[in-house]
Amino acid sequence: MAKRNKQLAEFFRGLPCVVCYQPGELDHILNFKRLAHRDQKWNSWPLCRRHHHEKTHYGLTRFAKMYDLENELINMGFSFDEFLQRWIHKNDK
Repeated sequence: MAKRNKQLAEFFRGLPCVVCYQPGELDHILNFKRLAHRDQKWNSWPLCRRHHHEKTHYGLTRFAKMYDLENELINMGFSFDEFLQRWIHKNDK
């Protein structure tokens, strides 16, 4: 089993949440089964615990709409695939 990237988690610890600006923690934007893709900086942003749990509960698409984060995702290299009805990233191959 692959090891988690502790340096990446430490980098995001305490950064302001992209929603409420409270101290955040690492959140994986897309949840991959394979850690090699999951623990990448392009697939990470800081979310406080509350918003981290909301994203987990609602899913990325609904969460991004709720908090008007679509442009944030686009600026990070993500795009919404209308056919698949989900967010994808150019580095996810």
